[in-house]
Amino acid sequence: MPVVDPSISPDDYYTLYPFIFWAAVAVGSRRYTKDATLLLSLAPKVTQLALESLKEPKGRTVQGLALLVTWPLPTDVSSKDLSFTLSAALVHIAIRVGLHMPRSIQDFHRTRVELSERKIVIRSEAWIRCLLVYQRASFIYGSAPSAWVASTCDAQWKHALSELLNPSLLFQFKLHRLQAQANTAIDENGCDMPSAEQKRAFCIILKIFDRQIKDLEDDNPWIDDLDKFHIVMTRLQVVGLHLFRPFEEIGMNELMLIYNTACMVMTFLHKCDRTIHLISVCPEYIMSNIMLAGCMLLRILKSDFAQYLDEKEGKAFFLDSVSTLKLMSCANNDMPARISQILSQLWTSEKVFKSQDGSPYLTLRIRSRFATSIALDCVWWWREEFGGQPGVYPKGAGLSTCKSVYCSPFRGF
Repeated sequence: MPVVDPSISPDDYYTLYPFIFWAAVAVGSRRYTKDATLLLSLAPKVTQLALESLKEPKGRTVQGLALLVTWPLPTDVSSKDLSFTLSAALVHIAIRVGLHMPRSIQDFHRTRVELSERKIVIRSEAWIRCLLVYQRASFIYGSAPSAWVASTCDAQWKHALSELLNPSLLFQFKLHRLQAQANTAIDENGCDMPSAEQKRAFCIILKIFDRQIKDLEDDNPWIDDLDKFHIVMTRLQVVGLHLFRPFEEIGMNELMLIYNTACMVMTFLHKCDRTIHLISVCPEYIMSNIMLAGCMLLRILKSDFAQYLDEKEGKAFFLDSVSTLKLMSCANNDMPARISQILSQLWTSEKVFKSQDGSPYLTLRIRSRFATSIALDCVWWWREEFGGQPGVYPKGAGLSTCKSVYCSPFRGF
C-alpha cells in the first residue's frame, strides 16, 4: 500500500496533508510498543479527521481513507467500525477526481493536469488500489461489490496501458473480480436453494469459479508467495460457500476441499510471515480470512466428517488460527481478540452446532452475507451459549426462517 510519497517530508505532510499524516501515524502506532495507549488515544481524533475530509474531498483524501480501510482503527463493538462506509466513500471520491479515467482526468479538473505516460500509470495504479480496498472491505462485510465499479475503466486497460501497470497489482484485481463474479452468480441462483435444480446449479457455479481461479494462477507462473496466498484466500471464500447447502447433503469431496483450503490458508500465512512479517502488520482482509479458516475448521471438526480426517492435524490448524488471531490483535477487545475468544470457547462447547434435542445441526442458519455468513453463524452460536442472549435463529430452523431475520452479529462485543 504505497500511500506516502517518500519525497515529501513528514513535516510537510503534517502541514499540507494533515489527514494523511495522522492516518499514517495511527496505522504505525498499531505496533508501537513504547506507548501502548497511543493508538486508542488517536483513534477518535483520526476518525473525526476522516469524516471531515469527506466534506471537501480532494485527490489525496483517497490515500488517507485507503490506509484506514485497510487497517481499521480498533473499536469495542463492530457497529462503530466505519471501514465499510469509508470504502464506498473512497471509490466515489476517486471517481470524482477522475482516477477511474486516467487518460481523461483533465475532464474532472478546472486547472491543467499533467498527462504524461508516467502520471497516467500512477493514477491507473491508484485507481486499482482503490478498487482493491473497496472490494476487500465488501468481502469482509459480506456484500457483493458494485458491478459497475469493477468495469469502469476496463476499456482503457485493454490497451497498452495495462502492460505498464504493476503486474502483481493487476493480478490481484483480476482475482478479486473473479470472486465478485462468483458471489454475484451465487446470489442470482439463490442462497436458499429450495429446488434440486438450484442445488445442482449452486455446486456447478462454485466448481466453475474455483477452476477459473486455478486457471488464473496457471496463467501467471511468475507470481510470488503473497500472490499465491491471495489465491488461497479467494478459493477459501468460494469453496467455503458449499456450506450453504444442508450439511448432510454436502459431499465428502467438498468437505475435504474446504478443510484442505482452510489448512492451506494457515500454511501460506506463516510462509509469508517468515519473509515479510505479515502477522504483525496484518491488514483487516487477511485477518478476516484467518477468522473464516478457523470457523470452517471448527464446523468440520465438530461434525461426523472429522472421523475421516487426521484430527490431531486438524486441531493443530484450528488452534493455530485461534492463537494467530490473538497475535493480530493490536488493542484489548478489538475484533481479532474477540473472535479468538469466541473460537476458543466454541471449541470446548458441547452444545455448539446441536439442535435443542441434542442432535447435530451443522447447517448454516445465516446465508445472506456470502462467506462471511460462516463466521457470523459461529458468532450467534457463541452468543446463545456464552453471551447471555436468546438466539434470533431457532436451532434447527428452516432456511427461509433464517434469512428473514437480521441483527448485527457482533453488536455488544
